[in-house]
Amino acid sequence: MQKLLNKFFSPGERALIRKDFTEIWSQKLVRNSLLMLPIIMSVGMPLLFLLLAVFAPLRELDVGAFQSLLGADMEKVGARGQMFHVFTNFVCPMLFVMIPLMSATVSAACTFVGEKERGTMETLLLSPLSVRKLFQAKVAGCALLAGMITGISFVAFFVITVVGDILTGAPFFFNLNWFILVFLLSPALNVLGVVFMVMVSGRSKTTTEAMQVSGYIVFPILLLFVGQITGLFILEWWMLLAAAAVLFALLRNVNRGTFGFESLTLGTVPQGFYRDLFTAWLGFPGPGFSSTDYFSLFPWLFLFLAGYFLRRLLAHLGLGAGPAQGLGGVIFAVGAREDRDHGPRLGQVQGGA
Repeated sequence: MQKLLNKFFSPGERALIRKDFTEIWSQKLVRNSLLMLPIIMSVGMPLLFLLLAVFAPLRELDVGAFQSLLGADMEKVGARGQMFHVFTNFVCPMLFVMIPLMSATVSAACTFVGEKERGTMETLLLSPLSVRKLFQAKVAGCALLAGMITGISFVAFFVITVVGDILTGAPFFFNLNWFILVFLLSPALNVLGVVFMVMVSGRSKTTTEAMQVSGYIVFPILLLFVGQITGLFILEWWMLLAAAAVLFALLRNVNRGTFGFESLTLGTVPQGFYRDLFTAWLGFPGPGFSSTDYFSLFPWLFLFLAGYFLRRLLAHLGLGAGPAQGLGGVIFAVGAREDRDHGPRLGQVQGGA
């Protein structure tokens, strides 16, 4: 960690990042929020699922509603293995994505709004660092802290899940879907959470108020999760395709400092995000950056998702190959429709609609 800070940040920026880490840890409410959520999501819930899969009576382990999502290769796995596979690949991913998002929003709330609440903003402005350097150091500190929390949480989740796979006979859970979730989607959610809190920090007077405002970005994800599990709301492939296409169009020009698509400009991205190679891979290249084949995480991740969801939509309509286990099912536990010859929708089988 220290080597990373020394390589990308000046001594003044490193001092500011360490100061922010100390202030975040010294506040009980913020510290508990950063600790309790990852413990619950990456340790508590997987342990609960493991205990249910191992000790629950076999007659209670009914995964019939998920058969269309499990695939033919899971038919040789026992009921306990199938149940644990459902937990780790259709429930846990949605729980896990809450960790980077909440860690980023909580740490950013304390870092940005906390300065105003404590009356130390004026002191920072008198430091040798420019306003841009101050902003960059604070954003980087929040992203690094959220990244460390996410990484540690995944290691704990990985250990518990591997043990569960061995005990229940389920196949090894880590696949391409989890790789994309951990190494692509989680960093994107980190940046999303920090950017969101930067945008609302000017209207928040206290850290607690800013943390409450973060519910505006967390609640829709929770609503999607609850709706998918209960069957109250079923995400169709065309909805995911539309969302990915809209996000790609909105972020198409983010490499050049604006929101919008091609010649259409909808707004300007804060220049503090455009720092160096550390931010270039996300989509915010710093001054002097050049590349002949530059494809950053933003916006091209959403183009990839749009293509993936389009393929699944065409397969569902019978215009392509049969659907394969993939990212959409892992992240959102999509209640895909079964073929008409095989019965109703998954959401209806679960009793929601």
